[in-house]
Amino acid sequence: MHDIGVEKLGKVLGINRTYISNYINDTYQTNFNTWIHKMRIAEAQRLILENPQTSLGQIASMTGYTDQAHFCKQFRVVTGISPTKWKKENAEK
Repeated sequence: MHDIGVEKLGKVLGINRTYISNYINDTYQTNFNTWIHKMRIAEAQRLILENPQTSLGQIASMTGYTDQAHFCKQFRVVTGISPTKWKKENAEK
């Protein structure tokens, strides 16, 4: 989902946004946006390994990012390296 937010998630689940936010903060020691990015990047890593022929642009779209540049930026924030470098290092394993 490209436009997921704590408020939208709360409406979908029928739970107060503050409750969701507090739960994520307490359980994962991070805020909602960082939590979402970490989950998206973990999914991207799985997809990259399982579908090495899929372009990073497609992976970005499949994991909820609207463009490849934002995906690459967030990938680097979460993992410390670019998705291209991560793919190369992990495809060899």
